Amino acid sequence: MKHQLLVLLLGGLCVVSSVSAQSINQQQKQQSERLVQGVKSGELTKKEANRLSIKQAKIAKKEARFRSDGVFTPVERAIIKQDLAEMNIRLYKQKHDKQSRL
Repeated sequence: MKHQLLVLLLGGLCVVSSVSAQSINQQQKQQSERLVQGVKSGELTKKEANRLSIKQAKIAKKEARFRSDGVFTPVERAIIKQDLAEMNIRLYKQKHDKQSRL
């Protein structure tokens, strides 16, 4: 009985972990798409797009470093989500400022 409970608990944790990781990946993908769209529409200058791309790459690198030990802790996940939230704000501000690509 204890063994079955442990297996169910661990299985549940794996599912929760994959759902959380998926939402981070989805957010990263969405931000990449918004970045590309901003360049195509002229809302982002090349300089702005380069800065945002570098920031995005740093977040991905940090996530990879966190995952490299095989454990992606809730604290690490929160740090990445916070970084992505800040990136989202930066992206919005850059797309809606008065600068445009000529």
